[in-house]
Amino acid sequence: FHRWAEKSRPGKAVVAETSQGRLDIAWLNITRNSQRRAEYPDAHRYNSISSADEMQQPTAYAADGYRSFGCVFPATSRFDYGQLTMLLRGLAVERIKGVFCTNRGWFLFNGSAGLVTETACPPSVDSRIEIIARQHHLQNISEALHRCRT
Repeated sequence: FHRWAEKSRPGKAVVAETSQGRLDIAWLNITRNSQRRAEYPDAHRYNSISSADEMQQPTAYAADGYRSFGCVFPATSRFDYGQLTMLLRGLAVERIKGVFCTNRGWFLFNGSAGLVTETACPPSVDSRIEIIARQHHLQNISEALHRCRT
């Protein structure tokens, strides 16, 4: 980790190890260096939705044999809880994170290592999902999600 972090460009203001999520409160007071520029400034760019009824184009990236899929659905979208749960639990993926408005309320879906859990949650602005899988395991996922909409 330390060798990787030392090669990181731009250089990091702090490189540290944590245990049990404990952070040093002093890190919040580190002065920002305005001369630092990200090597890939658009890597975390958020594509906003132009209207409440328009779906954001799904995003997909591939690297090292893995592929990611992300999608934000219109605020008016509602999903069938049973169909959605069955779909997400049946996917052979490395990681799933999503929040959905369903016919049974809002749910947070979280999965890794073949286990997907769902937890009721407060309403969100929209329904969205992010999935990481082996490249060949994400075929037709966009269409399958759309079929779960009511």
